Amino acid sequence: MSGLGQPGQKLKLLDCVTHLRDECLIVHPKLSIDIDVRPKADIQLNNDLDLSRTLYNLINNAAHADNNASISISAHRQDRHVVVTVGDNGPGIPSSCLSNIFKRGYSTKGSTGLGLFQVKSDLEKFGATIEVESKELEGTTFKIEIPVYSK
Repeated sequence: MSGLGQPGQKLKLLDCVTHLRDECLIVHPKLSIDIDVRPKADIQLNNDLDLSRTLYNLINNAAHADNNASISISAHRQDRHVVVTVGDNGPGIPSSCLSNIFKRGYSTKGSTGLGLFQVKSDLEKFGATIEVESKELEGTTFKIEIPVYSK
């Protein structure tokens, strides 16, 4: 998964998310992916944050948890941040696991446990944050806050 934005370029978040949705639907055709990206959510990057890889990882995790899931991706501007959420109506993450999901090597599905660790590490390098809320049998939502820098 290559990044769609270069340092200092304007990242068209809607284009990025639409491209990712199309890629995921090829692999997971039963998914439903809704997109709500507000016009002011374009991001002026001053770094090489690979947002497409981050979002792909979150979408792919939701798809692996429930191949028939409904996934929603939204983005809006909030003060000096762009807030991106990726939510699903899948099985959710057990509350006993939530405090560990961003730890290197931790996995609930027998994988390497590097995906969410890498997501958080990549985001934090550039001043962004990620939070998770989940309820078993109801779904999971990841919230990313990305600082918007002006030249």
